[in-house]
Amino acid sequence: MSRMNPSAVRELLKVAERPDVLSFAGGLPAPELFPVKEIAQAHADVLARDGQAALQYSSTEGFVPLREWVRARLARRGIKVDIEQVLITSGSQQGLDLAARVLLDPGDRIAVESPSYLAALQTFSGCEVSFVTVGSDDEGMRVEELEAAQREGPIRLIYAVPEFHNPKGTTLSSAAAYN
Repeated sequence: MSRMNPSAVRELLKVAERPDVLSFAGGLPAPELFPVKEIAQAHADVLARDGQAALQYSSTEGFVPLREWVRARLARRGIKVDIEQVLITSGSQQGLDLAARVLLDPGDRIAVESPSYLAALQTFSGCEVSFVTVGSDDEGMRVEELEAAQREGPIRLIYAVPEFHNPKGTTLSSAAAYN
């Protein structure tokens, strides 16, 4: 625990919540773009249909009807998975933490884009890894820099943000490809 640093994201959010600050640092979405009505309707639908089960503690893997919905959506995209392979997390941070715990050991080298997501860096730091910083441009991670880093020793994990890159931004082509 002595190696753990305070959360940079938490400190950014403390500043960003001040009404006199318009912060671009925390990667916060514009609140006026939140689909509040749609989320309220989704909550109402779930509570009307499965209210007691939805509000009860559930298995670690997540609410079964939601896991089934994810499985079916993946199947429509041609990705066949069993429901046992679907895990619902409480956000990207939990997913990164779980992956890091499974894949990383102290001393492992991991490649990260520059710039990179602060919370991911903090999560990986908790695993006592060594970071290899790789530049990025409008096309993503600079592959030639990654290849050079691999010649210096094995890289256990590569962390890249291929779509809607935060904090760097995204290109129109990748935004269009997502839709």
